[in-house]
Amino acid sequence: MSMKTTAEKLADLRARLEKAQDPGSERARAKRDEAGFTTPRQRIQRLLDDGSFVEIGALGRTPDEKDAPYGDGVVTGYGCIDGRPVAIYAHDKTVYGGSVGVTFGR
Repeated sequence: MSMKTTAEKLADLRARLEKAQDPGSERARAKRDEAGFTTPRQRIQRLLDDGSFVEIGALGRTPDEKDAPYGDGVVTGYGCIDGRPVAIYAHDKTVYGGSVGVTFGR
């Protein structure tokens, strides 16, 4: 069993969170960008009050799939619209073509 330091564990977590920011394939991301579409996080940021978005489930993924993308095809969280608390989610078209994975479906 390999022992990791806290610093190594934090570096791994940061790398995973960075990868989760735009988890679709390079081809899917290029297609989205070429078409002029925004990312789900950009859409959420435009809708919510500045700085109010708190993402949950960014590292969720389909179990038993070693290379499953983070987020399971959807960005979820909560924030505020005009000061009112709301729950929010947006589908990520670059993952599973905009449908959702098993973990989100649960």
